[in-house]
Amino acid sequence: MTTTRQQLTIARFRELWKNEFLPEIRKEIDSANASLYTEIRDLNKRLDEFEKTLSFFSEQYDQLIKITQTTKKQMQQIESKIEDQGKTITGLKNNDYDNMAAIDEIQQYQRRDCLEITGIPTLPNDEPKNIVMELGATLGVLLNENDISTAHRLPPTRKIQDRIIVKFVRRDIYEKKFIRRGKF
Repeated sequence: MTTTRQQLTIARFRELWKNEFLPEIRKEIDSANASLYTEIRDLNKRLDEFEKTLSFFSEQYDQLIKITQTTKKQMQQIESKIEDQGKTITGLKNNDYDNMAAIDEIQQYQRRDCLEITGIPTLPNDEPKNIVMELGATLGVLLNENDISTAHRLPPTRKIQDRIIVKFVRRDIYEKKFIRRGKF
């Protein structure tokens, strides 16, 4: 048996490296690279989708921040307006109270020449001015038509019916003829 033993020389190693090992290593590397390239491409697609989603959420968040800021400003404006309107309402209530008091004073001043008579039943062809003059005569107070500005019946209320209100021409007539004499 003859054994031939080949010796590995540098030239032979280079030839083996170039013809057998290097192409095989390149195939392995190319296969691994292709697999890595596919995985990287898939990862890039996923990253692109993630970036799009993140960008969408970021835009939505930015819009939400703007809406929130706008809403806060509007709420502050509304609260300020409500506060101003509350102050205005309070002022108007005070003015209303003052006006009502002034109206009441004016009404009382206007009524100072008036006398309300109750208990005289309504008659057919009723003339309140004549009734007042007759009542005055009965009480010993002489009145003529020139002393009375107006006289008319008032509508009945739940408590009081058959009322007549008399407005005298001047306050002094009312005071001299009725109050000072102790008639009313």
